[in-house]
Amino acid sequence: MAIEYYQKAVDEDINKDHPDMIIEYANILVELQRQTQSEDLYKSVIKDSSKEWRFVSCNKLGNLYYQQKKYRDAESCYLQAITSKNI
Repeated sequence: MAIEYYQKAVDEDINKDHPDMIIEYANILVELQRQTQSEDLYKSVIKDSSKEWRFVSCNKLGNLYYQQKKYRDAESCYLQAITSKNI
């Protein structure tokens, strides 16, 4: 199952080398209604990755917050995405 593959990747702490896999895993968790876990993964990519992946992860986290009706948090993430893209 795909979720086990991604969980193994997270457990092996490959976040810095493969943030795309971490984001994809977080996307799967969103679909499985595991928002807290996906939120933590998006935040880890924002913290530890290049500006390209920060941009993607900020947008994804903003979308998650928007779906949860956390509009101020969503706005903050979108602004952070814009800022990271312009650096």
